[in-house]
This record gives sequence, structure tokens and C-alpha cells, in this order.
Amino acid sequence: MQHCYLCNAAIPDGTGLRMRVKVGDSDNFGISWSRHPHARSSHRTQFGERLVCAACAKSRRRSQSVGSLITLGLGTIIEATMCSHQPSPPPQPSYPAKPAPPPASATSATPAKPIPATAAKQKPAQLTASQQACMKKAVAENTDLARCK
Repeated sequence: MQHCYLCNAAIPDGTGLRMRVKVGDSDNFGISWSRHPHARSSHRTQFGERLVCAACAKSRRRSQSVGSLITLGLGTIIEATMCSHQPSPPPQPSYPAKPAPPPASATSATPAKPIPATAAKQKPAQLTASQQACMKKAVAENTDLARCK
């Protein structure tokens, strides 16, 4: 007559089940002097196929399936919370927003006006030396050119 590896119950011939069970542990502590002296340790767990009774096999399968379900459930919850997180939209102001100011021009503070068709046909006016100096100063200071007329 054979005995269960886990509970040591008697098992009639032909009714036992072979399962992979933990059969031992080993710890190894040592010092390696190969390059640098340091302590090292290792832990090993040995498993093997052993004969178990039907009751032990059933409880081991149940505990393994419960552990698998818990792991699967936790993984699903973590994935759902990470994937469903949407950033909230920015709050909307209760007052109407002001339009953004136009970008500052590098040459003048006022936007350029289109030239009428009649003005394009006219001869350009000759500027005096004082007007030219005023325009150069206005461009350098990025101020209004209208004051130079």
C-alpha cells in the first residue's frame, strides 16, 4: 500500500494521483574571492512528481485556481484603471474670452495697410532728410511711423 506524500494517508493501489509538488529547499551562503570579496547567497526550491491522495489533489487544484483567479482579477482591475483614465478637460471660464492680441511685427507697431490701386500708379513722394531720419529712428525703436509725416 502506498501513502500520500502530503498527508501520509494510505492510498489503495491504482487510486493515487501523481502531481508536481514541492519536495525541498536549499540555501547556499558563500564568499567569492574571484575579483572582489563579497558575500553571496542563493535559495533554490526543488519540485518533483509525487503520489498524492484524491483529497489533497483536489485542495491543491482549488488553491491554485483561486490564486490564478485572484492574479487575473487584480491584473484586469489594474489594466482597466490605467486604460480608462482620461485627463479632465480644462475648466471653461464663465465670461467670454478676449481675443488674443496680434503678434508684434518686427518692423512696425501698426499693421500694414493695403495700397489702393490709384496710389500704386502715382509717383512716390520724395522724403526730406528730416523725414528719413525720423523713419529710421521709428523703425529702430519699433514705434509708429505715422508721426514722421
